[in-house]
This record gives sequence, structure tokens and C-alpha cells, in this order.
Amino acid sequence: MTKRLYTALAERILLLDGGFGTMMQQNHFDEADYRGARFQAHPTPLKGCNDLLSLTQPASVAEIHDKYLRAGADIITSNSFNANRISLSDYGLASYAREMARAAAQIARTVADRYTAQNPSKPRFVAGSVGPTNRTASLSAEVENPASREVTFTELKEAYREQIEGLMEGGVDIILIETVFDTLNCKAALYAVEEARCTLPVMVSGTLADRSGRTLSGQTVEAFAASVEYADLLSVGLNCAFGARELMPYIERLDAVVACRISAHPNAGLPTLCDGEEKYSMEPREFASYAEELAQSGVLVFGGCCGTGPKHIRALADEVLKLSFENPSYSAEEYLATEREIIRCSDVSMSEEITCSEFLMDDLMDCLDVCPLVRIACDEEVKNLEENQHAAAMPVIIACDDDNLLDKALLSYNGRAGVKSAAPRAQELAKFYGACIYGGVIHYVF
Repeated sequence: MTKRLYTALAERILLLDGGFGTMMQQNHFDEADYRGARFQAHPTPLKGCNDLLSLTQPASVAEIHDKYLRAGADIITSNSFNANRISLSDYGLASYAREMARAAAQIARTVADRYTAQNPSKPRFVAGSVGPTNRTASLSAEVENPASREVTFTELKEAYREQIEGLMEGGVDIILIETVFDTLNCKAALYAVEEARCTLPVMVSGTLADRSGRTLSGQTVEAFAASVEYADLLSVGLNCAFGARELMPYIERLDAVVACRISAHPNAGLPTLCDGEEKYSMEPREFASYAEELAQSGVLVFGGCCGTGPKHIRALADEVLKLSFENPSYSAEEYLATEREIIRCSDVSMSEEITCSEFLMDDLMDCLDVCPLVRIACDEEVKNLEENQHAAAMPVIIACDDDNLLDKALLSYNGRAGVKSAAPRAQELAKFYGACIYGGVIHYVF
């Protein structure tokens, strides 16, 4: 199906489905419905665990997929947003993560294949939904202890790998890493894709925390894209947070820097409080009216998130049919990134080599003229870099000749770093983590 997916992308804008939770809420399931027969004796309340419904209410999950495909969606997303052991631990269901991911994929696969068989000229695809988990790898939950973390990169990577393996077993066509609020979490998912030996196309979609246009971990949209695009992605995009109107300027900023397709699946406008609940009031036609502007900003995969349903996707499908399509070409420009700044790899000027202690001095952290060339020689310095990278104005060039330390330093870097190293595995590690290798004034971009 991968070949058919790329063929379809070269011919037209593809439509994602809309909100899943929005649709599931219409069933008004109670605790017994979530439990089904299998989990009647489970000791923890389960209402609200939508991923569990792939095991206990599979027909309802299939019905939602069917409605979106009938509305015109080309790609449906599996009911697996939180099907990872970290998120499911809140319900005491961590050990069921892989099974839930597999079941969610199988349900979507079955429905999608039925529609493809009915109309082979319009193949339908399944994107395995991989959410951000409810933990963050780069931020502390304790104000008084900025070094504290609720989860490690390794824990995230292991949870994601299990989820991705389940999705692959269930037959998805795409891995969709979505609603990314922390780029380090996303990098753990991308690492897991490699560890799972997954060769499927990967989509990455971030979400913004507020109108400043930054993720929760503080990155601008440009820095977010530069930090993940090394992974040879099918698309980079944005979802949730805003409606299409509010999302537009950030999509335009993405279009200015990315070298791949752009996706967008916004909410049905901005929420309002009604009887203590958030409601989304944007009507399908108004939602779809932004299709042309988004397409002009480079969006080639378009769907909906919170508050959207099959009617929104049907209106979108009608609108997209009116649009002319031109298969775009992409430049190979590459960037380094912090949370605040991006800089073309070819434009980098680096400082003289400094120690990690020197790097932590305020005047060097705030310098906007050069990228600091920071020597990493021990685990303590890796930790210092991890804890203080948020304050750095410019991307860091890591000087480290030890494979193990270089691996740790790159693993913990939330943006996109440079590397100047004589370590035996330097090129391999740089390629794996998407870093740029520098030697003198020569750089190699992977």
C-alpha cells in the first residue's frame, strides 16, 4: 500500500478523518460499556479509556471509521492515541497496550479494505495513531527541582516501540505521531520507529500551547520542524489547539522552512464553555471554507481534530474537489534548532571550544552571534547540557569523542544539534539523531 499512498499524494490532496473522541462521546457509554464482559472485575474505573473500546466495543469503533470513510476520508486513524503503557498505567491497563494497538489497527484495516474493494481507484489508508502520552521528557513537574522528570527518554521509547509494533501487527499503512507538545517525546517515538524496524511512512504533527506559536516545551513551529524533519518524514504538520483560522499563520511559517509535505487537522474552531463542558461550534461549511487557503500554504493532508465529525469531512471533501492540484517539489535546506532559534546548517559559525561550565555562563547562553562548541567529557556534563539547553539562544555544537557520551548527549537534546567528533560511531549517531557533523568549516547533513 505504500506505493499506492505515494501515488495518491502525487495526484491530489488527501483527507484525514476527524475527531474520534467527539464521535465516541455520542454513544454515551457508561462504566459497564467500557468494561464489557472481559474487564468486569478490573479494580480500577475504566470510563474514559477510549483505547479500551477497541477490545470491549469493537463494533462501535468500526462504525466511526465507516462514517468517516463514507464522508470521503482517504486516511482513517486507528483508535490507539493512548494505547501505550505509560498512559494506560493510569487505568491499570499497561500490560494491554500492545493488544489494544493491534486491535485498533485491525478494526481500521478491515473497514478501510472494504471501501478500497468497493472502489479500487480510491484506495483507503490506515494511519496508526501515536499520541504524546501524558508525560513530558523535557520539562519538570516540580518548580523547585528543574532537573526532575516524570519519565525518561528510554521509558518513552520502550512504550512507543511496543505500541508501534502492535500497530504494525494490525496492518497500518502509516505511523502518525500526533499532538506533539514535547519534541523530546517525539524523538523517542521516532527512535522507537527505528528500533521496531518499521519501514512505513511516518507523519509527525505538533500542537501549540498558545497564540505565541510555541509547543508546551517552548519550541517555535520552525524549531519544532527543524528538530524532527531529519527522520525522512511523509509530512510535518499541526493539529488540535486551534481552529483553521487561528492555525493558518503557523502553517504558513511551517511552509517557509519544511522540505516535505504539510498536514493540518485543526479543531472545529475555538471551544466555548457550555454547562461546564467545552463545545466546538464551527459548522462544517465554515470549517471547509479554509481549505483553499491552507492548500495555498502547502497543506496536502487535511482533516479535523476536536469537535469535528463526518459532516466536517464531507464538507471538506466537497471543497477539496474544487481545488487545482500541483505536485510540489521540495528544497533540501537543513537547519539546526534550539527551542527559540533555527539556523541554516550552511550558515553556522561556531565558537572556540568551551567547557560545559563555560557554556552555562549567562553571556554565552544569550549569545546570538555563534553556536557554542561545547566539550562533553563526562556524564555530569551531559546532565548539565540536558538541564540547561532551554536557556541557550543558539543551537549547540557538541564536541565529544566518546561514543557513549555522545549518544547520551544527542539523545537528551530537544532541538537539532551539531556534532564535532572523532568518536568511532560519530557519523552513525549523528545520522540516527538527525545531527549535523562539523569538521572545521565542512559539514555533513544527514
